Amino acid sequence: MKKLIHTFLMASLSSVAVAATYDHSDMHAHKAGSLFSTSMGLAYEERSTSNNIYIFLSQVIHSHWYWELRGYAVRSIISAYPALKPGNFIWQPNVPQIPNFIADPNVVDNQWGGGIVGKLGYIFKPNHRVSLTPYLRLQYFRNNTAQWKDDLGNEIETEIASYLAGLKLAMDVNEIFTIYVDYFGGYQRVEYEVSGFFAQVNDDLNTIQLTNTFEIGSPFKLNKCWTFIPYIQFGLTTSKPSFNVFNGPINNNGTTTNTTVFAAKIAYKWS
Repeated sequence: MKKLIHTFLMASLSSVAVAATYDHSDMHAHKAGSLFSTSMGLAYEERSTSNNIYIFLSQVIHSHWYWELRGYAVRSIISAYPALKPGNFIWQPNVPQIPNFIADPNVVDNQWGGGIVGKLGYIFKPNHRVSLTPYLRLQYFRNNTAQWKDDLGNEIETEIASYLAGLKLAMDVNEIFTIYVDYFGGYQRVEYEVSGFFAQVNDDLNTIQLTNTFEIGSPFKLNKCWTFIPYIQFGLTTSKPSFNVFNGPINNNGTTTNTTVFAAKIAYKWS
C-alpha cells in the first residue's frame, strides 16, 4: 500500500511539474508574439509664442502598424503689441501689427487654446537596430498661436486644420539609448474669428500655409517600462494670407516664419 501511495504521489508531482513547465513556456511564447505594444505619457513643449502640454496614447500592432493620439492644452504668449496711440510706436522691438489702434498693454490677456493630433504609420525594420516609419499626421488646433486678446473686447481667435505627411528614422545605440530624426510637413489652413476693433473686416479671413518641421530626439530607457525623451524641433512655415487678412486690421503680411521648440516627454510602455 505504501508503495502504491508513493507511486501515486510521484506521478502527481510529475504531472504538476509538466503542467507548470508548459504554462511557463506558453506564457513566454505569448509575450514574444504579443499583438499589441502600448505606450502612454505626458509631454511639455516650449516655444517663443506658446507653451503647451499634451497627453498621448500610442500603440504598435504586430510590430509594424503604428498609431498615436494626442490631446493638447496651449498657453499662447502675446509678444507684439499695437500702437499705444495713433501714429506712435511703442518701445517693444516688435513692429506693431495693428496701426492707429489705442491699447494698453496692461490689459492684454494671453490666450488659452487646445488641439488634437492623430498619427497613423507603418514601421519598416531593415535590421534589429534601425526602423523607418512613414506616417500621416492630422491635427486640429484652436488658439495655439499668439494672436491678440485684451480686456477691451478686442480679440483674434484662430482655428488651424493641418494635413501632414512624415518620415521618422530611429536607431538603437544600445539597450538604453536611441536616437531619431523625424520630419513632417504639408498643408494647413488658418481661419480667423474677430471681435471689437478687428471686426471692421469680418469675412474672408483665412491664411493658407505650407509647414515643415524637423525633430531630433534621444529616448533614454529608465527601466523596461519607463522612457524619458528629450527632443528639439525646428519649424519653417510660409503663409499666403487672404486679401482681408493682409490688408485689414489683422495685418498679416505673409512672411516666412521659423520656430524652435524645446521639449521633453515621459512614456510608460506595456505589452
